[in-house]
Amino acid sequence: MTAEDIRNRARRREYLAALDDMFALTSTAAAPWYVVPSEYKWYTRIAVATTAVKILAKGITVEPPALNPEVITAAKEILSQQEIAVLGLPTPERSER
Repeated sequence: MTAEDIRNRARRREYLAALDDMFALTSTAAAPWYVVPSEYKWYTRIAVATTAVKILAKGITVEPPALNPEVITAAKEILSQQEIAVLGLPTPERSER
């Protein structure tokens, strides 16, 4: 801790008021502010990514493109059912005997 920390602490109310003003005057409906917890980097990164995807996805469908049927056919021929399931591919229909 330094003497500068003490001087800054004495102005804490002013800093908080300026922070409130900043958010009130610059956060708009078109470009809102988002406060993200930053105690843990991993959580911060997930929170920022989740927020960005939500905002950028408004009004559009965000999902993976349809899988090429040739990929599914090749997977059924080459991969085990477990590998197909892990990849999230449609599982082959079981033939009834």
